[in-house]
Amino acid sequence: GTANDVSSTLIATLTPVATSSKILVTVQTVCESPTYGWAAYLYRDIGGAGYTNVDGTERFLEVAGVAKQANGTIITYLDSPNTTSEVSYRPYFSITGGGTLQVGYGVDTIQAIQAMEITA
Repeated sequence: GTANDVSSTLIATLTPVATSSKILVTVQTVCESPTYGWAAYLYRDIGGAGYTNVDGTERFLEVAGVAKQANGTIITYLDSPNTTSEVSYRPYFSITGGGTLQVGYGVDTIQAIQAMEITA
């Protein structure tokens, strides 16, 4: 399916101090889908130019057929944005068929995104 932003609260923004810096991004949540397969992607915006898929990788793919729930860290990515402009990260998701994916499923669910700069 098409990747969509289904959880706009999961955004991390920082401004790297050097173009040589790397950014470690992690996304933690609980995702649940009744019977449809789904996947998570990491999108990035540099300097307000718009969000694009960081590397095209499909992460934590769940196949269709049965109820699917994933807990914990669904994305870990080490990025090299090569900029000192403001950088924002957010997860996007795709789902097969006409199903619904719930992000932040459950009562006491942790939903968190972290972006940590690693300088050279």
